[in-house]
Amino acid sequence: IFPNNFWHRYFYYLGEKKTKTNIDVGAVSGGYMMIDKDLDKRIGGFNEKYFMYLEDIEYCKKAHSQNIRVVFVPNSKIWHEGGGSSNTKDRINFEAWIKSRRLYFWNNLTIFDNLFIQPAFLVDEIIMRVWRKIK
Repeated sequence: IFPNNFWHRYFYYLGEKKTKTNIDVGAVSGGYMMIDKDLDKRIGGFNEKYFMYLEDIEYCKKAHSQNIRVVFVPNSKIWHEGGGSSNTKDRINFEAWIKSRRLYFWNNLTIFDNLFIQPAFLVDEIIMRVWRKIK
């Protein structure tokens, strides 16, 4: 709804200066990952409970927990048509996003944290369902 808000820009690195050197990052998009086969075995592969969304973030989190670097390589190039798997005007599979978001936070936050975040997600889901109907 508010794509230019601070948090959107912050999490999508839109405020970052362009670089020509590789930089360590928290995560990279699964739309373009290069992973050594042996390293993937060490990390444990992707969590197959995800249909789409956030499995790449969780994978990078697992890599970090094993002291494996996640690196953004600015000189690499790929064409990734975001939203191509969703086939909706919003370019997102809303049901998959809702499920993945719940799963990611259950897997990666404490029960205490989830006591607060999961109800907030429910409210957000209701608001987004209403918004999508009237939009």
